[in-house]
Amino acid sequence: MFGLFAMLSAPVLNDVATTVSGYDKPEDEIVLEFQEASAKPYSPAVKAIIQKAYGSKLHPLVFPSSIISRSDLFEVVSAVAMKQGDWKLEKIMRQSKILQGVATTRIMRFQDDFVILVSERSTPRGSVSRVDMRSKSRMGKGDLGANAARIEHFLGQVREAVAAKVGPL
Repeated sequence: MFGLFAMLSAPVLNDVATTVSGYDKPEDEIVLEFQEASAKPYSPAVKAIIQKAYGSKLHPLVFPSSIISRSDLFEVVSAVAMKQGDWKLEKIMRQSKILQGVATTRIMRFQDDFVILVSERSTPRGSVSRVDMRSKSRMGKGDLGANAARIEHFLGQVREAVAAKVGPL
């Protein structure tokens, strides 16, 4: 019952990401490549809806680089992505650490595009390895929360895989 309520209360969106800012003003070539791979930037109105609906749930997955490097994290992300039964990876860009593909929904067989970026960022607390993901439905105005659920589920699996590789986080 809770799952049905969550689906019906989801905002009318078909394009969701862990980061809703930065798409319109890329900071470097990698972010620009991520933006190009994940379609057009969000409008300010859509950014506000995403932040209101999913702000506390959808956020990048971040690890100190001292725990796992960007390259090692990309390998973990790639391995987890390859295990997704309803995903087809179309591009694996090892140099820029980007995965791009299509997920097929179970019930209606809709196809949703996704893109995943593994980056390294400097923060006041030190360098971090980070996973961002965007998932967008090809059809319709709303996805009943499917794209957000896909991102949450995938990043949860990545977190578990990193913990299995490096120890408890």
